[in-house]
Amino acid sequence: SCLGDVDNDGVADLVSGASHANSRRGRVYIATLTREGAPKRLISIGSAELSGSGLGPLQPGDLFGSSVAALGDVDQNGVTDVAVGAPGSEGGGAVYVLFLD
Repeated sequence: SCLGDVDNDGVADLVSGASHANSRRGRVYIATLTREGAPKRLISIGSAELSGSGLGPLQPGDLFGSSVAALGDVDQNGVTDVAVGAPGSEGGGAVYVLFLD
């Protein structure tokens, strides 16, 4: 999914979910791109990264990353934020909002 320009280089960047990664805990990848469309940097967000934020850790079967959507700049820091679906989380599913910087 197109995320907008996360790294402020004038090039749109991408976000992708991998819900079956890590024993179906899931993971989200953010790829910043060059002007030619080649990957410049890959940011991986999963259980370890969420643990320090108060949102994790993820459990097997959470399926974090089943869906992803750009939300716009919710926290008004100049960077697009992301909603991430986890239909197996909390027994009935959850939506995580990742405030990017």
